[in-house]
Formats: sequence, C-alpha cells, structure tokens
Amino acid sequence: MVPAHLLAQSVTSTSASSTPAPAAASPTAVSTAAASIGGTGGPAEAATYVKGFNASLTTSSQHDSVSGWASLLSPDVSYALNKHLGGDFSFPYYNYLDTFINGGTLLAPTTRLVTVHNVIGDAAANVHFALSPSFMDYVFTATGGFPVGNTQYNLSAEQYTYNINNHFDTSLGIFSPEMELGIGDNSSLLKHRAVKSSDIIGELAYFMAGTSVDLPFNLNFTADAYEEMPLSNLNTYQKIRITKKITDIVQTGAGPAEDNGFETDLDIPLASHLVLSGFYDRSLRQHEDTAGFSFTVLLRVPKPAPKAAPAAAH
Repeated sequence: MVPAHLLAQSVTSTSASSTPAPAAASPTAVSTAAASIGGTGGPAEAATYVKGFNASLTTSSQHDSVSGWASLLSPDVSYALNKHLGGDFSFPYYNYLDTFINGGTLLAPTTRLVTVHNVIGDAAANVHFALSPSFMDYVFTATGGFPVGNTQYNLSAEQYTYNINNHFDTSLGIFSPEMELGIGDNSSLLKHRAVKSSDIIGELAYFMAGTSVDLPFNLNFTADAYEEMPLSNLNTYQKIRITKKITDIVQTGAGPAEDNGFETDLDIPLASHLVLSGFYDRSLRQHEDTAGFSFTVLLRVPKPAPKAAPAAAH
C-alpha cells in the first residue's frame, strides 16, 4: 500500500440535544454548543450559530506519524441570519509545516521531507441550515473550496471543490449520539479536527457515527468512527519534477483513495470565550496517527437561555 503522503492527486486533478442546548455566557456554553449543534467541527463551528456577525481564531499544533509536525492558525468569520440559517468563511495559515515534496525521475522517483513556514491552504465557505424537531437536531451544510492554497507543498486542490453534509443527533442523558452522511470531491472539506497529511480529490461519499459525552467540570468528550469511500475507480497521482517540468504518473488504483478510522476530541472550556481542545485521529486504512491540541478564542458566545420558572409547591 502506498504511504498516505504520496496520495497527492486524483484522476480529476492532483447536534444537538432534542431541545436547544442551554447557552450561558460561561465555559459550559462553549463546550455544550461545540458538542451539540456545532457537530464535529468543535468550538469554532459553534460560534457560527450566534446570530449576527461573529468570529473565532483557532491555533493548533499537531504531530502526524507520516509527515511530522504542523502548527497553524485558522481564522473564521461568520454571519447567522437566525437560529436556522447562517454561513462562515475560513482558511488555514501554516506558520510551521513538515511536508513531503517529490522529485527524482520517472524511473527513480524520490520524496524528501522539508520544513516550510508561512504558507496557506485552500479557503472554504460554508452555508448551514439547522432544524430542531422534538426527537433530534438536523444540520445541512454546503461547503465550497477555493484553490488559493500553496501548490508547491500540496496545500491546494488546484480546482474549486464542494462538499454536502447532513448531520443528525439527539440527546440520551449525558450522551448525544450523532451521525453524518455526505458527498463531495475533496476530503479536506470534511470535518476532521486533525489536518490530514494528504487530500483525495474526486467524487467520494462520507459516513460518520459516534457520540459526545458530557463530563464533569463542563468537559465534553467526542468519539466518532468514519469512512471515506470513492464513488468511482479513482487513480491517485504522484507529481514528479524533472528539471523544470512537472509530470503526473499513476501511482495506484482506487484502494488507497479510501480512508477509514476513528477520531476522538476533548473540549475543556477555560473561560467563557476560550476553549482548550485535544484531539487524536487514527486512520486504519492509511496506518496514520495524528494527535494534537488547539486553543479557540470566540468573539461572541451564545446568549443565556431563559431559565424555567420553578415548579409551584403543592
């Protein structure tokens, strides 16, 4: 099987509880929102559901068993028309990144690990529509990817991409089981906390199932299993630079384009506008482990929900 860092391109180119979660201007508000209506996107996604303009900034550091270390900033600007409809725009800025670049010749291709600084990845714009019927919460998200990222270090799909996602969840005491179904043509647009060392570009379906757990001290733990399955016999490509010319050669068939595994996240609210998160992603198909932590600062958090009046004594 080909290592994940070689899967650069495809043939085309390279929550909630049954009622809205209480939202007080406290550490509880951020953590609860991240685990529920925010789905798998975490605290930054929860901020996009605050009515009106909002913003968040996430700084992450992670280690990947294939490529090494990465440190990035992820600013996000959002606007929610109401509790049902909103959108946001974000992009990753890598201030430190270990990545593989390809070289050699057609007959003797090589890869080498380099460290780069101050490069950006592709931008993404999301539009979401949320409903909360009595038995579950549902969020529909349409995502568009914009090829503004650095191409030299494989941080861009080099084409406009999309992803359609359907998120379902409900509340069973401290547990909030969740499920996502989606389709798209860029694996980087899926809602992984960890940044993958490679992207698959081409039509693929996405499935995720798991649960979040409300823990003492306002902590929230999430565990999900995921499957990314190509919808066609994609070929993955490796870019080879020969002198000044870049050539694509077929690396392998559809198998390595598939990815599955599990991911876990722990959100620890440190203050009303600040959340510390830890995450771990294990790719079973690619034999790749990614672990790291992040700090998320939210400009605005959800407003407190009205408290229920105490029951009258009989």
